[in-house]
Amino acid sequence: MNNSIIIVDIETTGFLNQGGKIVEIGIVELNLLTGQITPAYNSLIREQGLTRLHTQGILGWIFKNSDLKYEDVECAPSLEEQRKNIQLLFDQYHATAFNKAFDFDFLRDRGFRINDLDCPMLIATPICKLPHYNGRSGYKWPKVEEAWDHFFGNTGYIEAHRGLDDAEHEAQIVYELYKQGQFKVPFEVKPIQNVKSYFSTVDNIQEVLLEQLDTATQKIMVAVAWFTDRTLFNKLLEKQRSGVEVKLIVAKDDINDRFGVDFARLSQIGGEVSLMYNDEGVMHNKFCVVDYNIVCMGSYNWTKSAKDRNQESLSVHIGFSQMANDFDAEFERLREMCGKEKELKTTDLSEIIQILNAIKAFISLNEANQIAAYTHRLQGVIEVEYIHTALNNQQYPQALQLITDFINQNSQIKSVSQDKIAEIKFRMQYYAHQVNALETEKAQVEADLEQFTHRYIIELNPQILQILELKKKIYNKLKEYGIEDSTYEDLEKEFNKAQEELTKEEENKIPDLSNDDRKTIKQLHREGVTMCHPDSPNCIYENNAEANGIFDQLTKAYKANDIDRVKMLVQDMKLGKKIDTDNDYDELELMKAKLTHIEQKYKLLLSELVEIKSSKYYQEMPEREDWDEYFSNAQKQLNEEYNELKIKFTHPNIKK
Repeated sequence: MNNSIIIVDIETTGFLNQGGKIVEIGIVELNLLTGQITPAYNSLIREQGLTRLHTQGILGWIFKNSDLKYEDVECAPSLEEQRKNIQLLFDQYHATAFNKAFDFDFLRDRGFRINDLDCPMLIATPICKLPHYNGRSGYKWPKVEEAWDHFFGNTGYIEAHRGLDDAEHEAQIVYELYKQGQFKVPFEVKPIQNVKSYFSTVDNIQEVLLEQLDTATQKIMVAVAWFTDRTLFNKLLEKQRSGVEVKLIVAKDDINDRFGVDFARLSQIGGEVSLMYNDEGVMHNKFCVVDYNIVCMGSYNWTKSAKDRNQESLSVHIGFSQMANDFDAEFERLREMCGKEKELKTTDLSEIIQILNAIKAFISLNEANQIAAYTHRLQGVIEVEYIHTALNNQQYPQALQLITDFINQNSQIKSVSQDKIAEIKFRMQYYAHQVNALETEKAQVEADLEQFTHRYIIELNPQILQILELKKKIYNKLKEYGIEDSTYEDLEKEFNKAQEELTKEEENKIPDLSNDDRKTIKQLHREGVTMCHPDSPNCIYENNAEANGIFDQLTKAYKANDIDRVKMLVQDMKLGKKIDTDNDYDELELMKAKLTHIEQKYKLLLSELVEIKSSKYYQEMPEREDWDEYFSNAQKQLNEEYNELKIKFTHPNIKK
């Protein structure tokens, strides 16, 4: 909340001085550090005095220019009913609106107290530089669509004139103004930092490490004295194969020699392994740095004993740039002691500009957590030391302006379109990876739901049918005695539905996999998605239809727990060749269109995944490791219910 403001958009039947009525309010929260936009309030509003006269003439503009219907507003909650919820947001946040005078005059007239910020429409006016239609001097106030086109290009955005949708787009404009240093707030936007400690007596430290390693997109550095945990080592192999740079330092020790993993496998796929001899004392470190943003440190060695027997601890530090830099420096010192050459910082201008363009892209993508790895590559480069300082302090709006100025001053030969193409290409690649990740997670969530439902019907429906059959007998017997009991209505329909479900699921065989096989099939599925999803940069299929076909087969096999089929599909793909698509993006306009498409796909997938995870079915589904206990308890409860009914059916007052 400390880093956030709210953006408000109201829809009305006319101007305030015309007696207009508020018919909808949409409010979003904007995190100024990350750029994340979250719906905070969204409701149609029925104000006292609203009549059908407000659908006619100038008062009816909103009903003619949006999909709002008078009938919907007529049935909406009243403003008084919603007042407390709306005022609570105004009490908690500073607020703005695109045309602040219009929106806030209405709200203040209705008695709302608002701690308001500057108006983004007025701030954007001298930036957009739109001439007046009648030739008047100065610039006209931009509409939301016009400001959007200025900051984000002609993406085809048309204002919906609906509260929440308008507020979300206006928030993106506000964030763009904030990044450029044009939109000011009266508080300090503080970096997100987080520290959490874990103890092996209560926490699964191996699982914590796996989760942190999974977040890596750029680089992983691990320095541990002893390393015998194959699960953690397999995760490092997986990340190296996915394009993450993995570097490992372990002690040259009898334990690692006899019980350790095959470290050569990491070297064979492009990772780096350094062995530390005991000439200057035992290398007793146990730390890991992920993307120069996460530091994991503690007593925990990456060994089977540490996981299963020892009393261990681990601390995870997120967002502490200086700490990450210190541990990186220590890692580099240890590498050199192992005989590795020092990693030199680049001073090549073209490479510096490439790194800065990547950072610009991440800032525009609102992905502050991805910037640290690129920021680190600028450390020690004198030419951009001032930019590195701003980025290290997470002063992103100032850094963005400094980066833009540096690129403009040092890219005279490079055309504007080439620079834009480089940025768009990077953003496309980023979104492609995000789409792959979401597709994978969505498939895994859907698989869990389908497999849970399958097991629920197979294991519990026979008992449910038995109970329903007995209930039908009780109901029929009660009817003979003239007793009508609504508890037993629609039993036939319920019975037939349960029988249908059971028959269908009995035909749909889903094998139960061991924990190891479940981990294997998940890993294979993730690997397969990167090779066959049409939007993946690593897709091996030139034809989208062919890629979609293989992707559908892979997803279906994964959901059915068909591990052999998944293995076969992934193996077949590995035998294929990577298609070179670098020349697909020669035209700037074509790239813009493709970027818009993949951004929309990302948002759609994210929305679908949130919807699935928010559903009551997913929320009520227990963790997979608790399924056995869940079904065991459910069967006991059904047995108890059946026995209680049986006693009722055999009661002396109910003869068979």
